Amino acid sequence: MSRLRLFFTLPLLLLVVVFAVMNRHPVEVDFWPLPFHPKVPLSAVAFGVFFLGALSGGLAVWLGGVRKRRRERQRVAAVATTAEGVETPPRF
Repeated sequence: MSRLRLFFTLPLLLLVVVFAVMNRHPVEVDFWPLPFHPKVPLSAVAFGVFFLGALSGGLAVWLGGVRKRRRERQRVAAVATTAEGVETPPRF
């Protein structure tokens, strides 16, 4: 399994490094209402946008499951309380 992971990870890592090296040119990022305009490498902007997209997608999925996790906790608690009142039959 570790060789398979290595087989897929190394080419992906190589592509990321090549992308970062080829896109070192500075670009000006404009944060509209704020008065500053930093110049950062294009690869940093691309990686930052990817990171923010992954973070916001993960947050959306996590928040979407809140109701389901709450129902599951309530169901487990209900089963636990009903199981406390039931005596188990003797085993032979």
